[in-house]
Amino acid sequence: IATDICSYLDFVLKLFFAFGLEFEIPVATLLLCWTGATPPESLKAKRPYIVVGAVIFGMVFTPPDLISQTLLAV
Repeated sequence: IATDICSYLDFVLKLFFAFGLEFEIPVATLLLCWTGATPPESLKAKRPYIVVGAVIFGMVFTPPDLISQTLLAV
């Protein structure tokens, strides 16, 4: 079965967007701490919720295979 080019490009662009957004999160976190918008203690207290949010983000933006979801969540 041949893959439709539109569905393939949609899949690739979705992954590029998800991984690109993921790699900007540490930069945004550093900027928030440096500007004083959020203290590091607040981020430490919210860490369990952030981990659950990362796993949910990985489930939504990746295909349904465990490897891609784990890589995006980590």
